[in-house]
Amino acid sequence: MSLLSANKFKPCHWDSVEKALIPALGDYHQEAKRQVRLGNEFTFICEGAALLIRPEQDELVIVGFSGRHSLALVAPHVLSVAKRIGAKTLRCHTKRRGECRYLNRLGYPFKQAFVNGEYVLRMVINGR
Repeated sequence: MSLLSANKFKPCHWDSVEKALIPALGDYHQEAKRQVRLGNEFTFICEGAALLIRPEQDELVIVGFSGRHSLALVAPHVLSVAKRIGAKTLRCHTKRRGECRYLNRLGYPFKQAFVNGEYVLRMVINGR
């Protein structure tokens, strides 16, 4: 999987984004660290934001995101990466109720479900 050449996504070591991602990852923090070491999840810096992403079959999952006021800048790069790896959907989990509305206003057609105390956002790529 060639995520390394995608847009402004810059791969980075876990240590350089760990502190920034802790609030977003919560209880999953230690497992995320393990998954990065195993090569199942990947850390990136993009437009000043820290990201943890994971491919799952035909879906790209944004596992963790941390970046003040940078979502609008980062979203097009995430979508580009998803397209490059052949993902049919994008998914993220958030505690923020308004995240879906914000992404919709930016032009990303995410749908929202409330599951296990968090909001699960999913977007079909290219209307597939």
